[in-house]
Amino acid sequence: MPLTHVPGTFDYPKMEKAMNIFAPEQITKMKAALAQATESTMPDTATQALMAECILQSAASGVRSQEEFRKVAAEAAKNKAT
Repeated sequence: MPLTHVPGTFDYPKMEKAMNIFAPEQITKMKAALAQATESTMPDTATQALMAECILQSAASGVRSQEEFRKVAAEAAKNKAT
């Protein structure tokens, strides 16, 4: 039986499409960059979530480099600390 949309619940077909935006290799780079950035900054949970959000936003805008993702995450942590 296929999933159908019920008012007040998630729209699963749209959510599934949104979750397929990034290629698996790119997700691996983003995860590794977040891990590298968290090693050097030791952020709290909220800061780590902000770092991950910034990585996702940069990826959505076209960034593809693991090093660039790491820089974006580290900058987010630095800006939150100040």
